[in-house]
Amino acid sequence: MHTVLLVDDDAAIREMLMQGLAGVPELRVVSASHGGEAVAFMERESVDVVVTDLRMPVMDGFQLVTWISRHRPSLPTIVMTSDGSPEVEAAVEEMGSVDYLEKPIYLAVLVGAVKRALGQTRGFVAGLSLTGFLQLLAVERKTCTLTLSAEGQRGRMHFRRGELIDAELDEQEGEDAAMKIAQWEEARIELAEEVDRLRRIETPLHAVLMEAMRLKDEAARKATGNDDPDLTVEDNAPPSAHRAIVEARAIEGAFAVALIEIVGGTVLVRAGGRPGLDLSRLAAGAAAVMRAQIDALAAGRGASLLGPGDAVEDFVTTLAAEWHVIRPASGGSLLFYVVLDRAKADLASARRRIADIEKRHIR
Repeated sequence: MHTVLLVDDDAAIREMLMQGLAGVPELRVVSASHGGEAVAFMERESVDVVVTDLRMPVMDGFQLVTWISRHRPSLPTIVMTSDGSPEVEAAVEEMGSVDYLEKPIYLAVLVGAVKRALGQTRGFVAGLSLTGFLQLLAVERKTCTLTLSAEGQRGRMHFRRGELIDAELDEQEGEDAAMKIAQWEEARIELAEEVDRLRRIETPLHAVLMEAMRLKDEAARKATGNDDPDLTVEDNAPPSAHRAIVEARAIEGAFAVALIEIVGGTVLVRAGGRPGLDLSRLAAGAAAVMRAQIDALAAGRGASLLGPGDAVEDFVTTLAAEWHVIRPASGGSLLFYVVLDRAKADLASARRRIADIEKRHIR
């Protein structure tokens, strides 16, 4: 028998979701009206999955997730949010075993998410992904102070209505401190509601995170004395192309990635591969295929119908052991090419990640 803890301050939603889960065999469903009640229950009894709203009184979902990361680091957690934007999806995907459901909640979707969570072999590796958590704070317009500990250091970040307004780390303050903290892989996070700070950071959070990732990548390359040994970047590649390739390589099952000029098939950035895979030839072929497909669509439907509102999102080629995902980028002048191992990758999730990376780094 597995125990699911459902946390929401709306009694009607709690009751509806509890009834929906009650019919699932081998499932025991308990509930709490806020994070404080949930913590009290978990200190008394074992729980297998937590499903929580984010906005609640007393102790909200953010505080609950941080408590779980410290005290129950292997516990799968599903957050419910009224914002199902790509930004939320990307943020939650970076937070390890935290999944999310968009409100209104459909019972079939909830049951599926709980079953997936119960089937996981691991939860958080060692705390929350800091980048994902910060992005979720911004999307939910949270006002709070975070106390963060990692790498033998302790710092603070202050948010007002989802905007990063100040940070401190050792002797550093403001944006310099935020940039250092944002480079931490994982952190122990403590969240307090109080914020009484003067604003010292004007740069948007997403820009701070992007620059922090760039600095982190640069430091890693200098430490090895080289860029990633299987990564090449041409001089005329877009400025953020390197970051896009690094993020794409992190997609589960991705083993080769390239950014290609659609006219001519020149490879601007490439990384990864395996014996027998000629990424340069595949890139040239992909560019030719994409041009032919777009021409065929335009000819078959009428060029006037294939406008900005009817643009090609991506193409997927399925082989016995691989998926090749080809996505137009930078207004159609470039192609984002990712090769996935079918035994390891989730195609739908990978396509969403590729789309998000392209939108953030290449457009």
